[in-house]
Order: sequence, then structure tokens, then C-alpha cells
Amino acid sequence: MTLTLKEKELVALGAAIGVNCVPCLEWHYEKCRKIGFSQQQLAKAIDVAKTVKEVSSQKIYETAEALNGSPAKGKKARGNDRCCNE
Repeated sequence: MTLTLKEKELVALGAAIGVNCVPCLEWHYEKCRKIGFSQQQLAKAIDVAKTVKEVSSQKIYETAEALNGSPAKGKKARGNDRCCNE
């Protein structure tokens, strides 16, 4: 099974957000727009990437605190330790 160009670019957009790469985000955002994604579709993709990143970040801090014998502080991850509930 292969991915379409649209699928690959959407994955690349999310990955760019995940690794904090501004030049990559700008590049893949523009490619996504050129190949037909709407601004609304990209807003949803950005929101999903943001959620994945925020939950994974929170979980790593909770784990570090637990390993250090401290109770986890702050908000808990949504939905059974998963980043996406869709």
C-alpha cells in the first residue's frame, strides 16, 4: 500500500509541528494548500498535531515526576493515555 501525495503532505505537516521545525511547517503547509487542502482542513490537521504534541509532552513530564517519586502535577491526558480520541 502506498500513500497518496496528499496523505504524505498531511503526515509531513503533522511531523513538522511535532518536531518544532518552522521551515518544514511553512514548506509543507504551502504544499498542502497547493495540492488542494482547504484552510479548514488544515486547521483540523494542525489541531490534531497540537493535541498529539501536548499530550505526549504532558505524559513525559508525568512519567519523569513519577520516576522521581513526585505526584504528577497539572492536567491529565485525555482518554486512556491516548493523544487522539477520534
